Amino acid sequence: MKNNIIIAGVPRAGKSTVSHLLSTKYGYQHISMDSIIAGFEKCFPETGVSTYQGLSSMDTLRVISGKMAPFVRAMLDSAEYDEFEPGMVLDMYQLLPEDYEKYIRGANCDIIYLITSDVTPEERFLIQKKYDTEKDYTFYKSDEELREGAEYIVEQSKLMKEQCEKYNITYYETAHNREKVIQKLFDELLDTSLKGDKSPEYHYKAVIFDLFETLITEWGHEKYTKRQMCTDLGVDKERFDVFWKEKEEDRFLGEIDFEGSVLYAGSKLGKDIDSDTLTYVINKRTNAKTSCFENIEPEVLHMLETIKKLGLRTAIVSNCSPEEVKGLRESELYRYFDEIVLSYEVHMMKPDRSIYEAAASRLGVEPKNCIFVGDGGSNELQGAKDAGMKAIQAKWYTNRLPQKRETLGDFRVAEEPLEVVALLT
Repeated sequence: MKNNIIIAGVPRAGKSTVSHLLSTKYGYQHISMDSIIAGFEKCFPETGVSTYQGLSSMDTLRVISGKMAPFVRAMLDSAEYDEFEPGMVLDMYQLLPEDYEKYIRGANCDIIYLITSDVTPEERFLIQKKYDTEKDYTFYKSDEELREGAEYIVEQSKLMKEQCEKYNITYYETAHNREKVIQKLFDELLDTSLKGDKSPEYHYKAVIFDLFETLITEWGHEKYTKRQMCTDLGVDKERFDVFWKEKEEDRFLGEIDFEGSVLYAGSKLGKDIDSDTLTYVINKRTNAKTSCFENIEPEVLHMLETIKKLGLRTAIVSNCSPEEVKGLRESELYRYFDEIVLSYEVHMMKPDRSIYEAAASRLGVEPKNCIFVGDGGSNELQGAKDAGMKAIQAKWYTNRLPQKRETLGDFRVAEEPLEVVALLT
């Protein structure tokens, strides 16, 4: 691996994510060439480096690439950066492989392209709509603008792929299974000198995870809703809810189970629930919850695999009742964790700091050396902070909800599972 790396390719293909990870995890200086190009546009218009020239998107790309490639070579050749180890990671859109070949090859630099040439423009549009968040500049664009953008992103991707193959330059397709592809990229980088002494010292010794909507999700599975359950029980949902919620904390603390809660609410409503109906409802509830553990998303498993490879301790802390987690210890998740702390088993629940302290104690580390990762339900992030832990809001599942969860407080945010790794130092 050479001293500097260029992460090039089309917009929204993962360039910034990879560059950020290289910066935070391995100490590379992250330089956004988009920002430098914007500076040229505003301060040095005479250079002709501008995205507002009245040209097609493809011609604009060619013009800016031809002008910026010699500039990048000058940066790489400058002795100003020789003192830094490992060096720079340049995050760059407007650089074609043919200009890298003409101006930059031979410099102290490697290059990787991230592209999306293996989808149609409409598929590219739908993928972007699915994963865009408020942090992305494209989130605020109209569907018409996004569709137009998807057209030129796919077109430019195909050109970059063609040129990468012509000049034997490494590229990755990231439209599908982006997290898995990025993990593959890092695995291949780790097989080179990145694997050596460039890994940072970790202040944090353990990572503690919430369970639902962090490691697994109820969305995308067949749910057994409260309304369905009340229909099966033959009770009014609104009236049932009053007594169901009354026992929620007791369920999480292990003082009453699901069956006991149903019978309690039924008795308050004057409803005699027969054993067959009760068994049916218990099985439906248990099966629905267990289905969440049957297909763990690959991106989550890659994150956990990476964390374990770093030698960090791991735990799950969950507010739950027994039927909700029946599938946990038989799932793919289980082997990645040193400790499982379930509220109904320890008779403590989030956000009480005692449950976080219990998890840290089991792991053999101080709370100050732990990171807690959760979607933010039950005020769990503040609870972790109060216990002395660094808290990270996990948004990879909640971003998919019809009503996306806002960023909470001043907590760090991971939009995708692998971003957690970048926040460990």
